[in-house]
Amino acid sequence: MKNRSFAPAVALAFLFTGALASPAFAHAKLVSTSPAGDSSATDVVQISLTANEDLLDLGDAQGFVFSVTDDAGHFYGDGCLTIDGSSASMPVQLGAAGEYTVAYRVVSADGHPIEGDWTFTYSPAPDAVVGEAYLELPVCGEEPVPVVTAEPTPEPTATATD
Repeated sequence: MKNRSFAPAVALAFLFTGALASPAFAHAKLVSTSPAGDSSATDVVQISLTANEDLLDLGDAQGFVFSVTDDAGHFYGDGCLTIDGSSASMPVQLGAAGEYTVAYRVVSADGHPIEGDWTFTYSPAPDAVVGEAYLELPVCGEEPVPVVTAEPTPEPTATATD
């Protein structure tokens, strides 16, 4: 009776199952953003990101969040995200020039969240329309609470009396 060694067959089986299982261990990651992180942008009408694999769209971008804030902590955008394959985007009208931070949380097709943030400097043209700032993170379909700026109190004027 021959004595066979099963070691080569076992090693081959581990290599084969490891090769098949390796994609399960890879998670989606951020590939690019717009505006790009640490960049200067002059005309921003949309915030977007792209992952290295498709994002999981359960309808109405549920579970996805973009938070766009200025240096004062005021929020911008409408909270309504669009998912298109591996990209997510949200329309936005920014406020005054300055640094803005985009925090995000999206879900990849494998069900794992991708989250983080990036900053960019906004330098609009002098005639650019200034977007409205909000006190809280806007939620798609809900009326956001705008930042109320104090209006100057009118000065009393002297009146002539008879």
